[in-house]
Amino acid sequence: MKIQHFMALVVLSLATVPGARAAATTTTWTGADPSGYWSAPANWSPAGVPTNGNDLVFPSGLPPGDMVSTNDLTDRIFRSISFTQAGGHTIRGNPITLTNRTDCIVNSGTNVIACDLTFSGTPSTPQFTSIRGLSGELTVIGNVGGGSLYVYNGRLVIRGQFTGGRLRQYGGALALYGDNPYAVSAEVQSGPRGFLVQGSQPNLNITLLWEMESAACAGLSGSNGVVGDVTGCGHITLDSTLSVKNLSLSLSSYTSFLEIYLNGTNVGEYGRLVSSGEVSLSNGFLFPSAGFHPQAGQIYTIVEKTSPGVIANEFLGPEGTVTTLNGMPFRLSYIGGDGNDVTLTVEATNTVNAQPTVSIISPTNGAIVAAPFGGTIQANAADSDGTVVRVDFFSDTALVGSVSNAPFNLAVTNIAAGTHALFAVATDDRGATKRSATVTVTVVTPVPIVLSGIQRPFGTQFVFSYSANVGLRYAVERSATLSNWTTIWSNTANFNPMTFTDFATNGMNFYRVRRLPNP
Repeated sequence: MKIQHFMALVVLSLATVPGARAAATTTTWTGADPSGYWSAPANWSPAGVPTNGNDLVFPSGLPPGDMVSTNDLTDRIFRSISFTQAGGHTIRGNPITLTNRTDCIVNSGTNVIACDLTFSGTPSTPQFTSIRGLSGELTVIGNVGGGSLYVYNGRLVIRGQFTGGRLRQYGGALALYGDNPYAVSAEVQSGPRGFLVQGSQPNLNITLLWEMESAACAGLSGSNGVVGDVTGCGHITLDSTLSVKNLSLSLSSYTSFLEIYLNGTNVGEYGRLVSSGEVSLSNGFLFPSAGFHPQAGQIYTIVEKTSPGVIANEFLGPEGTVTTLNGMPFRLSYIGGDGNDVTLTVEATNTVNAQPTVSIISPTNGAIVAAPFGGTIQANAADSDGTVVRVDFFSDTALVGSVSNAPFNLAVTNIAAGTHALFAVATDDRGATKRSATVTVTVVTPVPIVLSGIQRPFGTQFVFSYSANVGLRYAVERSATLSNWTTIWSNTANFNPMTFTDFATNGMNFYRVRRLPNP
Protein backbone atom coordinates (compact mmCIF):
# COMPACT_ATOMS: atom_id res chain seq x y z
CA MET A 1 0.00 0.00 0.00
CA LYS A 2 2.82 2.44 0.71
CA ILE A 3 4.22 1.87 -2.75
CA GLN A 4 0.82 2.39 -4.36
CA HIS A 5 0.27 5.68 -2.47
CA PHE A 6 3.73 6.90 -3.47
CA MET A 7 3.08 6.16 -7.17
CA ALA A 8 -0.23 7.97 -7.02
CA LEU A 9 1.45 11.03 -5.54
CA VAL A 10 4.04 11.05 -8.35
CA VAL A 11 1.41 10.93 -11.10
CA LEU A 12 -0.60 13.65 -9.41
CA SER A 13 2.41 15.98 -9.06
CA LEU A 14 3.35 15.59 -12.75
CA ALA A 15 -0.15 16.40 -13.86
CA THR A 16 -0.25 19.58 -11.81
CA VAL A 17 3.19 21.05 -12.62
CA PRO A 18 2.57 24.65 -13.73
CA GLY A 19 3.04 25.06 -17.51
CA ALA A 20 3.29 21.32 -18.19
CA ARG A 21 2.12 20.37 -21.69
CA ALA A 22 0.79 17.07 -22.89
CA ALA A 23 2.61 15.35 -25.73
CA ALA A 24 1.55 16.56 -29.17
CA THR A 25 -0.81 14.37 -31.19
CA THR A 26 0.49 13.16 -34.54
CA THR A 27 -2.02 13.33 -37.35
CA THR A 28 -1.16 11.67 -40.69
CA TRP A 29 -2.61 12.68 -44.04
CA THR A 30 -4.40 9.92 -45.97
CA GLY A 31 -6.13 11.80 -48.80
CA ALA A 32 -9.05 9.38 -48.57
CA ASP A 33 -11.69 12.07 -49.06
CA PRO A 34 -11.78 13.23 -52.71
CA SER A 35 -12.28 16.87 -51.62
CA GLY A 36 -8.65 17.16 -50.48
CA TYR A 37 -9.76 19.51 -47.69
CA TRP A 38 -8.12 19.45 -44.30
CA SER A 39 -11.57 19.82 -42.72
CA ALA A 40 -12.60 16.38 -43.99
CA PRO A 41 -12.07 13.87 -41.13
CA ALA A 42 -11.48 10.98 -43.54
CA ASN A 43 -8.36 12.71 -44.86
CA TRP A 44 -6.54 12.05 -41.59
CA SER A 45 -5.42 9.14 -39.48
CA PRO A 46 -6.70 8.80 -36.85
CA ALA A 47 -9.86 10.12 -38.46
CA GLY A 48 -10.75 13.62 -37.38
CA VAL A 49 -9.96 17.26 -38.05
CA PRO A 50 -6.49 18.38 -36.84
CA THR A 51 -6.57 20.55 -33.76
CA ASN A 52 -4.23 23.17 -32.38
CA GLY A 53 -0.85 21.77 -31.38
CA ASN A 54 -0.95 18.71 -33.67
CA ASP A 55 2.13 17.40 -35.51
CA LEU A 56 1.11 16.90 -39.15
CA VAL A 57 2.72 14.14 -41.23
CA PHE A 58 2.46 13.86 -45.02
CA PRO A 59 3.70 10.43 -46.18
CA SER A 60 4.79 9.38 -49.65
CA GLY A 61 3.32 6.48 -51.59
CA LEU A 62 -0.17 7.91 -51.99
CA PRO A 63 -1.90 8.23 -55.39
CA PRO A 64 -0.91 11.54 -57.04
CA GLY A 65 -4.40 12.98 -56.66
CA ASP A 66 -4.33 12.34 -52.92
CA MET A 67 -1.08 14.30 -52.47
CA VAL A 68 -2.64 17.70 -53.22
CA SER A 69 -4.37 19.12 -50.15
CA THR A 70 -6.09 22.39 -49.26
CA ASN A 71 -5.91 23.93 -45.80
CA ASP A 72 -9.42 25.29 -45.45
CA LEU A 73 -9.09 25.55 -41.66
CA THR A 74 -8.92 28.97 -40.01
CA ASP A 75 -7.32 30.02 -36.75
CA ARG A 76 -5.52 26.70 -36.37
CA ILE A 77 -1.99 26.58 -35.00
CA PHE A 78 0.04 23.43 -35.51
CA ARG A 79 3.26 22.29 -33.95
CA SER A 80 5.14 20.92 -36.97
CA ILE A 81 4.91 19.46 -40.47
CA SER A 82 6.85 16.42 -41.71
CA PHE A 83 7.18 15.19 -45.29
CA THR A 84 8.45 11.60 -45.37
CA GLN A 85 10.35 9.49 -47.87
CA ALA A 86 9.95 10.54 -51.53
CA GLY A 87 7.51 13.37 -50.81
CA GLY A 88 5.47 14.69 -53.73
CA HIS A 89 2.96 16.74 -51.71
CA THR A 90 1.48 20.14 -52.51
CA ILE A 91 -0.22 22.08 -49.70
CA ARG A 92 -2.27 25.16 -50.52
CA GLY A 93 -4.99 27.26 -48.95
CA ASN A 94 -5.05 29.33 -45.76
CA PRO A 95 -1.88 30.55 -43.99
CA ILE A 96 -0.19 28.07 -41.65
CA THR A 97 1.32 28.87 -38.24
CA LEU A 98 3.83 26.46 -36.68
CA THR A 99 4.71 26.78 -33.00
CA ASN A 100 7.61 24.40 -32.52
CA ARG A 101 10.92 25.90 -31.39
CA THR A 102 12.95 23.50 -33.52
CA ASP A 103 12.30 21.24 -36.55
CA CYS A 104 9.14 23.09 -37.46
CA ILE A 105 9.36 21.42 -40.88
CA VAL A 106 11.23 18.21 -41.69
CA ASN A 107 11.42 17.62 -45.42
CA SER A 108 12.15 14.55 -47.52
CA GLY A 109 11.65 14.47 -51.26
CA THR A 110 10.17 17.25 -53.40
CA ASN A 111 7.28 19.13 -51.79
CA VAL A 112 5.47 22.45 -52.19
CA ILE A 113 3.75 24.67 -49.62
CA ALA A 114 1.72 27.22 -51.58
CA CYS A 115 0.57 29.49 -48.77
CA ASP A 116 1.99 31.88 -46.19
CA LEU A 117 4.00 30.41 -43.30
CA THR A 118 4.52 31.82 -39.81
CA PHE A 119 7.03 30.42 -37.31
CA SER A 120 5.76 31.68 -33.97
CA GLY A 121 8.04 29.64 -31.72
CA THR A 122 11.47 30.27 -33.18
CA PRO A 123 13.68 32.81 -31.36
CA SER A 124 14.57 36.16 -32.91
CA THR A 125 18.18 34.98 -33.30
CA PRO A 126 18.66 31.66 -35.17
CA GLN A 127 19.64 29.00 -32.63
CA PHE A 128 17.79 25.82 -33.58
CA THR A 129 16.94 24.22 -36.91
CA SER A 130 13.63 25.58 -38.19
CA ILE A 131 13.54 23.62 -41.45
CA ARG A 132 15.52 20.38 -41.61
CA GLY A 133 16.11 18.92 -45.04
CA LEU A 134 16.73 15.20 -45.11
CA SER A 135 16.68 15.10 -48.91
CA GLY A 136 15.09 16.73 -51.92
CA GLU A 137 13.63 20.23 -52.21
CA LEU A 138 10.95 22.18 -50.37
CA THR A 139 9.38 25.16 -52.16
CA VAL A 140 7.35 27.75 -50.29
CA ILE A 141 5.17 29.89 -52.57
CA GLY A 142 4.15 32.56 -50.09
CA ASN A 143 5.50 34.86 -47.44
CA VAL A 144 7.50 33.47 -44.52
CA GLY A 145 7.58 35.32 -41.22
CA GLY A 146 7.30 35.22 -37.46
CA GLY A 147 10.61 34.41 -35.79
CA SER A 148 14.00 33.69 -37.30
CA LEU A 149 14.62 30.93 -39.83
CA TYR A 150 17.40 28.34 -39.58
CA VAL A 151 17.66 26.08 -42.63
CA TYR A 152 19.72 22.90 -42.30
CA ASN A 153 20.67 20.75 -45.32
CA GLY A 154 18.40 19.91 -48.22
CA ARG A 155 17.25 22.69 -50.55
CA LEU A 156 14.72 25.37 -49.66
CA VAL A 157 13.17 27.72 -52.22
CA ILE A 158 11.17 30.73 -51.02
CA ARG A 159 9.07 32.43 -53.70
CA GLY A 160 7.77 35.20 -51.52
CA GLN A 161 8.92 37.68 -48.89
CA PHE A 162 10.81 36.66 -45.77
CA THR A 163 9.84 39.04 -42.97
CA GLY A 164 11.46 37.33 -39.99
CA GLY A 165 14.55 39.56 -39.86
CA ARG A 166 17.25 36.92 -39.22
CA LEU A 167 18.09 33.96 -41.44
CA ARG A 168 20.76 31.28 -41.20
CA GLN A 169 21.63 28.51 -43.65
CA TYR A 170 23.95 25.60 -42.96
CA GLY A 171 24.68 23.10 -45.71
CA GLY A 172 22.40 22.35 -48.61
CA ALA A 173 21.04 25.27 -50.61
CA LEU A 174 18.70 28.20 -50.13
CA ALA A 175 17.15 30.22 -52.96
CA LEU A 176 15.23 33.49 -52.52
CA TYR A 177 13.06 34.56 -55.47
CA GLY A 178 11.09 37.75 -55.92
CA ASP A 179 11.23 41.27 -54.53
CA ASN A 180 11.48 41.86 -50.79
CA PRO A 181 11.81 45.31 -49.17
CA TYR A 182 12.19 43.96 -45.61
CA ALA A 183 15.48 44.21 -43.71
CA VAL A 184 17.02 40.75 -43.47
CA SER A 185 20.34 39.66 -42.00
CA ALA A 186 21.50 36.32 -43.44
CA GLU A 187 24.38 34.06 -42.40
CA VAL A 188 25.45 31.38 -44.86
CA GLN A 189 27.73 28.51 -43.93
CA SER A 190 28.78 25.60 -46.15
CA GLY A 191 27.54 24.74 -49.61
CA PRO A 192 29.54 25.66 -52.78
CA ARG A 193 26.57 27.37 -54.44
CA GLY A 194 24.41 27.36 -51.36
CA PHE A 195 22.75 30.77 -51.52
CA LEU A 196 20.94 32.15 -54.57
CA VAL A 197 19.14 35.48 -54.87
CA GLN A 198 16.90 36.42 -57.79
CA GLY A 199 14.90 39.61 -57.53
CA SER A 200 15.27 42.95 -55.77
CA GLN A 201 16.13 42.49 -52.08
CA PRO A 202 18.22 45.63 -51.38
CA ASN A 203 17.98 45.31 -47.58
CA LEU A 204 19.25 41.74 -47.50
CA ASN A 205 22.73 41.84 -45.90
CA ILE A 206 24.68 38.59 -46.30
CA THR A 207 27.58 37.25 -44.25
CA LEU A 208 29.45 34.28 -45.76
CA LEU A 209 31.11 32.06 -43.16
CA TRP A 210 33.98 29.58 -42.98
CA GLU A 211 33.04 25.93 -42.35
CA MET A 212 35.75 24.11 -40.41
CA GLU A 213 34.98 20.48 -41.30
CA SER A 214 35.05 21.06 -45.06
CA ALA A 215 37.69 23.82 -44.75
CA ALA A 216 35.68 25.91 -47.20
CA CYS A 217 33.77 29.15 -47.33
CA ALA A 218 30.14 29.60 -48.29
CA GLY A 219 28.98 30.39 -51.82
CA LEU A 220 26.65 33.06 -53.19
CA SER A 221 25.18 33.29 -56.67
CA GLY A 222 22.77 35.77 -58.18
CA SER A 223 20.62 35.84 -61.25
CA ASN A 224 19.43 39.40 -61.84
CA GLY A 225 19.47 39.82 -58.06
CA VAL A 226 19.83 42.92 -55.89
CA VAL A 227 21.14 42.66 -52.31
CA GLY A 228 22.72 44.87 -49.65
CA ASP A 229 26.19 44.34 -48.14
CA VAL A 230 28.05 41.07 -48.74
CA THR A 231 30.91 40.33 -46.34
CA GLY A 232 32.92 37.48 -44.88
CA CYS A 233 34.76 34.49 -46.31
CA GLY A 234 33.20 33.11 -49.46
CA HIS A 235 33.03 32.96 -53.19
CA ILE A 236 30.55 34.53 -55.57
CA THR A 237 29.54 32.75 -58.76
CA LEU A 238 27.89 34.86 -61.46
CA ASP A 239 26.46 33.96 -64.86
CA SER A 240 24.15 36.98 -64.87
CA THR A 241 23.94 40.32 -63.04
CA LEU A 242 24.15 40.68 -59.26
CA SER A 243 23.92 44.15 -57.68
CA VAL A 244 25.33 44.83 -54.21
CA LYS A 245 25.90 47.83 -51.97
CA ASN A 246 29.35 46.90 -50.65
CA LEU A 247 31.32 43.73 -51.29
CA SER A 248 34.16 42.82 -48.95
CA LEU A 249 35.47 39.26 -48.95
CA SER A 250 38.36 38.11 -46.77
CA LEU A 251 41.64 38.97 -48.48
CA SER A 252 43.57 36.39 -46.46
CA SER A 253 41.61 33.34 -47.56
CA TYR A 254 42.32 31.47 -50.80
CA THR A 255 38.69 30.35 -50.74
CA SER A 256 37.35 33.90 -51.26
CA PHE A 257 36.99 34.81 -54.91
CA LEU A 258 34.70 35.98 -57.72
CA GLU A 259 33.83 33.60 -60.56
CA ILE A 260 32.59 35.14 -63.82
CA TYR A 261 30.92 32.85 -66.36
CA LEU A 262 30.82 34.06 -69.97
CA ASN A 263 27.97 32.32 -71.82
CA GLY A 264 26.92 34.95 -74.34
CA THR A 265 27.61 38.43 -75.65
CA ASN A 266 24.53 40.24 -74.31
CA VAL A 267 24.02 41.66 -70.83
CA GLY A 268 22.39 38.91 -68.78
CA GLU A 269 24.31 36.21 -70.62
CA TYR A 270 27.56 36.72 -68.73
CA GLY A 271 28.50 37.33 -65.12
CA ARG A 272 28.39 40.94 -64.05
CA LEU A 273 28.75 42.53 -60.62
CA VAL A 274 27.30 46.00 -59.99
CA SER A 275 28.35 47.80 -56.80
CA SER A 276 27.10 51.13 -55.46
CA GLY A 277 29.81 51.13 -52.78
CA GLU A 278 33.22 49.58 -52.25
CA VAL A 279 34.56 46.35 -53.77
CA SER A 280 37.27 44.38 -51.96
CA LEU A 281 38.41 41.11 -53.56
CA SER A 282 41.69 39.21 -53.73
CA ASN A 283 41.05 36.52 -56.35
CA GLY A 284 38.94 35.95 -59.43
CA PHE A 285 38.43 33.52 -62.29
CA LEU A 286 36.94 33.69 -65.80
CA PHE A 287 35.05 30.74 -67.31
CA PRO A 288 33.95 31.02 -70.96
CA SER A 289 31.44 28.52 -72.31
CA ALA A 290 32.35 26.51 -75.41
CA GLY A 291 30.14 28.72 -77.57
CA PHE A 292 31.53 32.05 -76.36
CA HIS A 293 33.23 33.61 -79.41
CA PRO A 294 32.84 37.42 -79.42
CA GLN A 295 34.10 39.80 -82.08
CA ALA A 296 37.29 41.87 -81.85
CA GLY A 297 36.64 45.22 -80.23
CA GLN A 298 33.72 44.09 -78.08
CA ILE A 299 33.90 45.21 -74.45
CA TYR A 300 32.41 43.36 -71.49
CA THR A 301 31.93 45.17 -68.18
CA ILE A 302 32.20 42.44 -65.57
CA VAL A 303 32.35 44.78 -62.55
CA GLU A 304 30.49 48.09 -62.70
CA LYS A 305 31.31 50.38 -59.80
CA THR A 306 28.80 53.24 -59.64
CA SER A 307 30.49 54.91 -56.64
CA PRO A 308 33.63 57.10 -56.93
CA GLY A 309 37.11 55.56 -56.83
CA VAL A 310 38.71 52.58 -58.54
CA ILE A 311 38.90 49.03 -57.19
CA ALA A 312 42.04 48.92 -55.09
CA ASN A 313 42.91 45.24 -55.56
CA GLU A 314 43.69 43.90 -59.03
CA PHE A 315 41.98 40.60 -58.29
CA LEU A 316 42.18 39.22 -61.87
CA GLY A 317 45.77 40.26 -62.56
CA PRO A 318 47.61 43.53 -63.23
CA GLU A 319 46.09 46.37 -65.23
CA GLY A 320 46.36 45.72 -68.98
CA THR A 321 46.92 41.97 -68.67
CA VAL A 322 46.06 40.03 -71.83
CA THR A 323 44.40 36.68 -71.10
CA THR A 324 43.36 34.06 -73.66
CA LEU A 325 39.81 32.67 -73.54
CA ASN A 326 38.69 30.14 -76.15
CA GLY A 327 41.76 31.03 -78.20
CA MET A 328 40.97 34.78 -78.25
CA PRO A 329 42.97 37.51 -76.46
CA PHE A 330 41.11 39.69 -73.93
CA ARG A 331 42.65 42.78 -72.36
CA LEU A 332 41.81 43.44 -68.71
CA SER A 333 41.31 46.94 -67.29
CA TYR A 334 40.23 48.32 -63.93
CA ILE A 335 39.62 51.80 -65.30
CA GLY A 336 37.19 50.90 -68.05
CA GLY A 337 33.66 52.16 -68.55
CA ASP A 338 33.32 55.55 -66.88
CA GLY A 339 36.79 55.26 -65.33
CA ASN A 340 36.52 52.73 -62.51
CA ASP A 341 34.87 49.63 -63.99
CA VAL A 342 36.49 46.25 -64.62
CA THR A 343 36.30 45.48 -68.33
CA LEU A 344 37.39 42.82 -70.81
CA THR A 345 38.16 44.03 -74.33
CA VAL A 346 38.49 41.54 -77.18
CA GLU A 347 41.76 42.10 -79.04
CA ALA A 348 42.34 41.32 -82.71
CA THR A 349 44.07 37.94 -82.83
CA ASN A 350 46.67 38.98 -85.43
CA THR A 351 47.79 42.28 -83.89
CA VAL A 352 48.08 42.12 -80.14
CA ASN A 353 48.80 45.61 -78.85
CA ALA A 354 51.74 45.91 -76.48
CA GLN A 355 51.05 47.61 -73.17
CA PRO A 356 52.60 51.00 -72.45
CA THR A 357 54.95 51.43 -69.51
CA VAL A 358 54.50 53.94 -66.71
CA SER A 359 56.15 54.79 -63.39
CA ILE A 360 55.92 57.63 -60.88
CA ILE A 361 59.31 59.32 -60.42
CA SER A 362 58.27 62.10 -58.02
CA PRO A 363 57.43 62.04 -55.20
CA THR A 364 59.47 58.96 -54.35
CA ASN A 365 58.11 56.01 -52.45
CA GLY A 366 58.10 56.70 -48.70
CA ALA A 367 58.31 60.48 -49.11
CA ILE A 368 57.02 62.74 -46.34
CA VAL A 369 55.53 66.10 -47.36
CA ALA A 370 53.73 68.94 -45.60
CA ALA A 371 49.98 69.39 -45.60
CA PRO A 372 48.14 70.51 -47.51
CA PHE A 373 50.23 68.85 -50.17
CA GLY A 374 50.59 71.12 -53.16
CA GLY A 375 53.21 70.12 -55.65
CA THR A 376 53.81 68.10 -58.77
CA ILE A 377 53.38 64.39 -59.38
CA GLN A 378 55.76 63.37 -62.16
CA ALA A 379 55.51 60.19 -64.23
CA ASN A 380 57.48 58.59 -67.02
CA ALA A 381 55.36 56.83 -69.67
CA ALA A 382 56.19 55.24 -73.03
CA ASP A 383 54.74 52.83 -75.60
CA SER A 384 56.85 50.47 -77.71
CA ASP A 385 54.38 50.16 -80.61
CA GLY A 386 52.59 53.49 -80.51
CA THR A 387 52.16 56.57 -78.36
CA VAL A 388 50.87 57.30 -74.87
CA VAL A 389 47.78 59.48 -75.21
CA ARG A 390 46.87 59.91 -71.54
CA VAL A 391 48.20 59.35 -68.04
CA ASP A 392 45.66 59.31 -65.20
CA PHE A 393 46.88 60.05 -61.67
CA PHE A 394 45.17 58.56 -58.61
CA SER A 395 45.44 59.23 -54.89
CA ASP A 396 44.24 56.13 -53.07
CA THR A 397 41.33 55.20 -55.36
CA ALA A 398 40.28 58.73 -56.39
CA LEU A 399 41.24 60.24 -59.73
CA VAL A 400 43.04 63.54 -59.08
CA GLY A 401 43.81 64.52 -62.68
CA SER A 402 44.97 63.51 -66.15
CA VAL A 403 47.72 64.66 -68.52
CA SER A 404 47.46 64.10 -72.29
CA ASN A 405 50.97 65.05 -73.45
CA ALA A 406 54.53 64.54 -72.30
CA PRO A 407 55.99 65.55 -69.93
CA PHE A 408 53.41 63.73 -67.78
CA ASN A 409 53.53 66.05 -64.78
CA LEU A 410 50.40 66.87 -62.78
CA ALA A 411 50.17 69.86 -60.43
CA VAL A 412 48.07 69.01 -57.36
CA THR A 413 46.79 71.03 -54.44
CA ASN A 414 45.15 70.40 -51.08
CA ILE A 415 45.86 66.70 -50.60
CA ALA A 416 44.94 66.30 -46.93
CA ALA A 417 47.12 64.98 -44.12
CA GLY A 418 47.45 61.22 -43.95
CA THR A 419 49.13 58.33 -45.73
CA HIS A 420 48.20 58.11 -49.40
CA ALA A 421 48.80 55.55 -52.14
CA LEU A 422 49.64 57.27 -55.43
CA PHE A 423 49.63 55.46 -58.75
CA ALA A 424 49.31 56.31 -62.43
CA VAL A 425 47.62 54.55 -65.34
CA ALA A 426 48.89 55.07 -68.90
CA THR A 427 46.70 54.57 -71.98
CA ASP A 428 48.14 54.16 -75.47
CA ASP A 429 46.71 55.14 -78.86
CA ARG A 430 45.06 51.73 -79.30
CA GLY A 431 43.44 51.59 -75.86
CA ALA A 432 45.92 49.39 -74.01
CA THR A 433 46.50 50.42 -70.40
CA LYS A 434 49.12 49.86 -67.73
CA ARG A 435 49.08 50.73 -64.04
CA SER A 436 52.26 51.87 -62.31
CA ALA A 437 53.62 50.56 -59.05
CA THR A 438 52.13 52.28 -56.02
CA VAL A 439 54.07 55.08 -54.36
CA THR A 440 53.25 55.65 -50.70
CA VAL A 441 53.39 59.28 -49.55
CA THR A 442 52.76 60.57 -46.03
CA VAL A 443 51.30 64.07 -45.73
CA VAL A 444 51.87 65.59 -42.27
CA THR A 445 50.59 68.75 -40.63
CA PRO A 446 53.65 70.94 -39.96
CA VAL A 447 54.45 71.84 -36.35
CA PRO A 448 55.26 75.48 -35.56
CA ILE A 449 59.00 76.16 -35.76
CA VAL A 450 60.21 77.14 -32.29
CA LEU A 451 63.88 77.83 -31.46
CA SER A 452 65.08 76.69 -28.03
CA GLY A 453 68.16 75.52 -26.10
CA ILE A 454 70.25 78.49 -27.23
CA GLN A 455 73.92 78.22 -26.13
CA ARG A 456 77.22 79.94 -26.90
CA PRO A 457 79.96 77.57 -25.64
CA PHE A 458 82.74 79.57 -27.33
CA GLY A 459 83.13 82.98 -28.88
CA THR A 460 82.64 81.74 -32.41
CA GLN A 461 80.34 78.72 -31.73
CA PHE A 462 76.58 79.01 -31.54
CA VAL A 463 74.20 76.10 -30.72
CA PHE A 464 70.39 75.98 -30.75
CA SER A 465 67.48 73.54 -31.36
CA TYR A 466 64.34 73.92 -33.44
CA SER A 467 61.08 71.95 -33.59
CA ALA A 468 60.51 69.99 -36.80
CA ASN A 469 58.45 67.25 -38.47
CA VAL A 470 60.53 64.17 -39.13
CA GLY A 471 60.81 63.77 -42.89
CA LEU A 472 60.29 67.43 -43.83
CA ARG A 473 63.12 69.61 -45.13
CA TYR A 474 64.35 72.71 -43.30
CA ALA A 475 66.91 75.47 -43.94
CA VAL A 476 68.91 77.43 -41.35
CA GLU A 477 69.74 80.99 -42.41
CA ARG A 478 72.21 83.48 -40.88
CA SER A 479 72.56 87.25 -41.04
CA ALA A 480 74.81 89.79 -39.40
CA THR A 481 72.51 92.70 -40.21
CA LEU A 482 68.93 91.29 -40.25
CA SER A 483 68.68 92.33 -43.90
CA ASN A 484 70.80 89.94 -45.90
CA TRP A 485 70.18 86.27 -45.07
CA THR A 486 72.35 83.39 -46.20
CA THR A 487 71.35 79.71 -46.11
CA ILE A 488 74.14 77.98 -44.23
CA TRP A 489 72.55 74.55 -43.76
CA SER A 490 69.63 72.53 -45.15
CA ASN A 491 68.61 69.00 -44.45
CA THR A 492 65.73 66.58 -43.89
CA ALA A 493 64.72 66.37 -40.24
CA ASN A 494 65.26 62.99 -38.63
CA PHE A 495 64.58 64.09 -35.05
CA ASN A 496 62.28 66.47 -33.24
CA PRO A 497 63.76 68.76 -32.09
CA MET A 498 66.75 69.15 -34.40
CA THR A 499 70.03 70.58 -33.04
CA PHE A 500 72.24 72.91 -35.08
CA THR A 501 75.79 74.11 -34.37
CA ASP A 502 77.37 77.07 -36.21
CA PHE A 503 81.08 77.77 -36.10
CA ALA A 504 80.75 81.43 -37.08
CA THR A 505 83.65 83.81 -37.73
CA ASN A 506 81.63 86.86 -36.71
CA GLY A 507 80.87 87.17 -33.05
CA MET A 508 77.46 88.78 -33.63
CA ASN A 509 74.87 86.90 -35.79
CA PHE A 510 71.14 86.47 -36.21
CA TYR A 511 69.54 83.12 -37.11
CA ARG A 512 66.22 81.93 -38.47
CA VAL A 513 64.79 78.54 -39.59
CA ARG A 514 62.29 78.01 -42.34
CA ARG A 515 60.57 74.92 -43.75
CA LEU A 516 61.41 74.29 -47.39
CA PRO A 517 58.61 73.81 -49.95
CA ASN A 518 57.38 70.36 -50.90
CA PRO A 519 59.29 68.85 -53.83
